[in-house]
Amino acid sequence: MTTFISKITRFGILALVTIMVGAAPASAFAQTASLPYQPQTQLELISYLQGVLTTLQAQLLVKNNNSSVRVDRQSADVSSTIEVELRASFDSQNSSYVNAWFEYGVANVIDTKTSSVRIRNTGRNDIVEHVRILKNLEPNTAYVYRPVFELSNGTKYYGAIQNFGTTGNNLGTIGGVSGSGGIGTGNVNSGRNSLSTDKTSYELGEIIKVSWTTPKKEVHNGNIIYMFNDGGNYSESLKGRYANKDTGEVYFNVYKKGTYEFRLYLDFKNKEVAESRLITVR
Repeated sequence: MTTFISKITRFGILALVTIMVGAAPASAFAQTASLPYQPQTQLELISYLQGVLTTLQAQLLVKNNNSSVRVDRQSADVSSTIEVELRASFDSQNSSYVNAWFEYGVANVIDTKTSSVRIRNTGRNDIVEHVRILKNLEPNTAYVYRPVFELSNGTKYYGAIQNFGTTGNNLGTIGGVSGSGGIGTGNVNSGRNSLSTDKTSYELGEIIKVSWTTPKKEVHNGNIIYMFNDGGNYSESLKGRYANKDTGEVYFNVYKKGTYEFRLYLDFKNKEVAESRLITVR
């Protein structure tokens, strides 16, 4: 038995470390290797390195924007008071507890997270549930989020990156009710995708309804309608709303006089597929 463990230690761990150093980002390995835990036996060292490898695999999943199958049943329910309830479940397997939080941000940038909470594994089938309410969100804004579950050994499992949009004043549901009327006089693009506005002239603060159509085969979670100043570059977008269905409406509020336009982009790409007629805010 001792000889077998020695062979694993001498050859297997060397190969494991070599694989980790070659496959994982240097910063990720340095962070993991700096943990204060010091294995006391060969078996503890093997177990520790296996945990390190699992953590690095989870980190690579995040880098490649992949989610773990152990994170499931994500949802985001928005209220009329600019709050959202995030939910997710996790297969904790034999873990006695997990730490959980949500990461989120505006448009396609995740730069904020909730505080971490410890959830004990007391449910059936080792499934734990994590629920968090986000408050004081921006009205009429597109957000992205993902749940994160962390085991006691530091291994993290990430849920899929999904999106939700907040409502605002005079809007009951996302894409549900227009705040102001008007005959549709916006531009409809030729081709497979189209973009239009309900009017071409608005008062300051008046709600602008933007409608779109997209072929079903081109529907992605990363389809976004951005607002620009007349002639603005892609990097100069002012606001964004998700358009992840084949047809629908989104709403914008503008509090600065000027001339604006809207453009539709598919699957987080920076090449527009449709553009609205110019509108004027007076």
